[in-house]
Amino acid sequence: MSLQDENRNQQQTENSNGVITSDPKTKPKTYRAYDFGLLILTVFLVGLGLVFLYSSSSYTATQKFGNAAFYLKRQAGFAVFGILFMVIVSLIDYKIYIAKWPIYGFRLIYGLYALSLVLQALVLVVGEDIYGAKRWIDIPKIGSFQPSEVTKICAIVFTAFICYSAPKKMNRFG
Repeated sequence: MSLQDENRNQQQTENSNGVITSDPKTKPKTYRAYDFGLLILTVFLVGLGLVFLYSSSSYTATQKFGNAAFYLKRQAGFAVFGILFMVIVSLIDYKIYIAKWPIYGFRLIYGLYALSLVLQALVLVVGEDIYGAKRWIDIPKIGSFQPSEVTKICAIVFTAFICYSAPKKMNRFG
């Protein structure tokens, strides 16, 4: 280990939130701690779901497509995409959603919530009618999209923003 590496290691400290920060005398750097336990648990549950999917759909997949693992491969692709998306989104600092942007003092959280409401209204207009219910939007060459999944996430983030914005009001009811 070189002398520079030793000095760098001595200058870095870890605060109570698990964020590693540099000594104020040097160039400030921050590194976010990542919750690997949550990632491992998510991968385990997704893997378990894939096992259940294979055990329940292998016969049907063999009959329809001649490949027992057809549904497994398809769902595994979606799972990998979802986990990568989760990791990328988790690395984004949450304050970007609630910070006022220089353009008109706009907050990104309001735009995400408005987008989810527009998507819900769009389902009523262009949604696919399946068994008498419109829940999906068909995107050509990609597949179907269910806007309620986006709305769930946006509602959770927006509710967290409301709780963050008015913590004193959270102590009383009504």
